[in-house]
Amino acid sequence: MNHHPSDIRLQATSRFSDMDYTLKFDAIFEDELYNTPPLMRVIVARANCTKHDIPRIFRLTKDFASVADFRHLRRIRDTEDGCIECIICKLGDEDDEEIVIKRLEHMFSQESLFSDYHSKLVPSRPPRTEHQWKASRKIWPCKYAKSNHLIQCIDGTVFTGPERVELEIIVNNLIEKFSDTSTRNQSAAVIFRSNKIHGLGLTNKKAIDKDATKHSAMIAIDYVAKGSGGGHWAGHEDSEVRQLVETIQNDLDVKQSQPEDVDGEITTLPYLCTNYDVLVTEEPCIMCTMGLIQSRIRRLFYLDLSSMDANLALEQTCYNDRAIGKFIIHRDRNLNHRMEAWIIKLISKKSS
Repeated sequence: MNHHPSDIRLQATSRFSDMDYTLKFDAIFEDELYNTPPLMRVIVARANCTKHDIPRIFRLTKDFASVADFRHLRRIRDTEDGCIECIICKLGDEDDEEIVIKRLEHMFSQESLFSDYHSKLVPSRPPRTEHQWKASRKIWPCKYAKSNHLIQCIDGTVFTGPERVELEIIVNNLIEKFSDTSTRNQSAAVIFRSNKIHGLGLTNKKAIDKDATKHSAMIAIDYVAKGSGGGHWAGHEDSEVRQLVETIQNDLDVKQSQPEDVDGEITTLPYLCTNYDVLVTEEPCIMCTMGLIQSRIRRLFYLDLSSMDANLALEQTCYNDRAIGKFIIHRDRNLNHRMEAWIIKLISKKSS
């Protein structure tokens, strides 16, 4: 599992003045963002000309260089001895290097434009992170379309000041709730956006034994659906649920007197959970992950139970199938919706 950590210091509210934590956010994205881009074989030749002849080189080789294969690469590069090298064509898996080189030498023999044909491994796809770009350009010059949003997601700076406070308040309230070991629930899911709680799900192993679909994330989605006139389950007005929603909402209202919505105010009721965020006290299983994806959740946060106080009444109720951390289902390109995800480790300042 590839994580990239970011520490966000919890500024405790007055209700939590004795709780000073560090929230450590680890972004969970597809492996290709962290690994060096794979390589492909190409035929490279030394160009016996000056840079003024580069347009001529491109014209002569345009039938050999597929735009799709090389759009992320610079076709020409300067060598250390002051010459010019050019990518001529891509080598397929079944292509014989010597045969291809002899064919190219024959085709360009009258031009006397190229010499020293040889194969080389170059990046087969564009770099998407600074790390990949630095690694790729050591092999061959690459084009790099820098994504500030992606960089901010990985280093944690994507969270605005109000968004950080929002997350801190929700986490603190859940910690306080589950500090009571007599609580009958062991996990929770909170769906929120712009300092407004839209859904809450509480569950325990006993409830799941009776209904295998009653995981906290699924209950929270149903809560949102009920607000739109739908919903399947009763119990959203349970006193424990209502009290926790009111407590979190009150803290948000007090701390965030002027809500900020970085993507614009939501003026119409969206499809289920479109553009909402969710914080779950444990890693969602495949069922819950797919439920969140199909509900159009924007961002997922879940707590790392191994970093939590062992005395908290938090337990794993979802199936331990590692849908997020191992299989990265939330980023699967075959799905018609994807979401961003972070795992949160809670570190007490007193023990650090």
